[in-house]
Amino acid sequence: MSSRTPTTNTAVDTVTNGARNGHVNPALAAQSAQLFDLYRELDQRLQQERYAEDIIVGAADHAADEARYSLSQWQLMWRKFVRNRAALVGGIVIGLFYLTALFANFLSPYTLTTRFRDRVYVPPQGIHLFDEGRFAPFAYGVKTGLNIDTLERVSEIDPTVKYPLRFFVKGEPYKLFGLIPAERHLFGVAGGQGAGEGAINLLGTDRQGRDMFTRILIGSQVSLTIGLVGVALSLSLGTVLGVVSGFFGGWIDDVIQRAIELVRSFPSIPLWMALSAAIPAQWPPMRVYFA
Repeated sequence: MSSRTPTTNTAVDTVTNGARNGHVNPALAAQSAQLFDLYRELDQRLQQERYAEDIIVGAADHAADEARYSLSQWQLMWRKFVRNRAALVGGIVIGLFYLTALFANFLSPYTLTTRFRDRVYVPPQGIHLFDEGRFAPFAYGVKTGLNIDTLERVSEIDPTVKYPLRFFVKGEPYKLFGLIPAERHLFGVAGGQGAGEGAINLLGTDRQGRDMFTRILIGSQVSLTIGLVGVALSLSLGTVLGVVSGFFGGWIDDVIQRAIELVRSFPSIPLWMALSAAIPAQWPPMRVYFA
């Protein structure tokens, strides 16, 4: 407005002076004056609209800043976490791991102690979704024999035997979350065609005929909780010792710091080896975990 208005004023003054001197038609001078008044009015309205828009935008920015500054530390951390796609995907994956471990007994077809004496070192059995053109999940059977050359027991998939897959089957009893008695498993197999009672081992079996898929799922309960429990204990103990050491100071601070340095001076690997050797071999895994 400031750069265009003087030019317009000069043009209008020139036309007006020309009309007074008889060089310009008076009607043209009047029209020029009207156009200038209209332009000035429109320019003022435009400036007012821009000013109002700046006020609205400034108020919105101020409200957003106030909302951001009023957030708690946890809310700020959550916002930053959600905006980081890698962290979000990693969190979802870890959450699925813990959810699987939580329902491991239900998701696994067998219990931790189930053994198949005639199915030692069985190869993984895949699940086939369609049978003869229709949706009917099944797994092929496994036949076991003796290798004459090596005298070792060998197992291989037998395509002549099919074990139909069933969902929410009744199987061996267990305790869901360690508290609720239950017998239902997510999936299992019925009797096979051309064979007796069947079994399915998605990841095969070990040398004692135990289902590896079941052992991995149930074993994840211990493996995943070690991280949470270990971090929680170290964080709690470290916080308490740090607060006490910093609050009292003096000889208490010296004793705590020297004790921590003494503990950290031991090499971790030989220490864990000594602890594992001290634990009786007949202890079950859960007892070893809590020990």
